[in-house]
Amino acid sequence: EWADYLFIRKSPKGVHAERWLHSHGCGRWFNAVRNTVSDAILASYKMGEKRPDIAADTPAQGGK
Repeated sequence: EWADYLFIRKSPKGVHAERWLHSHGCGRWFNAVRNTVSDAILASYKMGEKRPDIAADTPAQGGK
């Protein structure tokens, strides 16, 4: 049960907000909105900023 709690996660299909670490660059954490089916990054935004309103069929756009 403990291993399941630690390692088993839901894997939603579609648009999902995630936290990423830019480990090979600046080392900063940032947020990304990603389509888990196509693996496309739809938006990225800084920690502490409000998540953008993204529809499931929105084309990719970069953060600042």
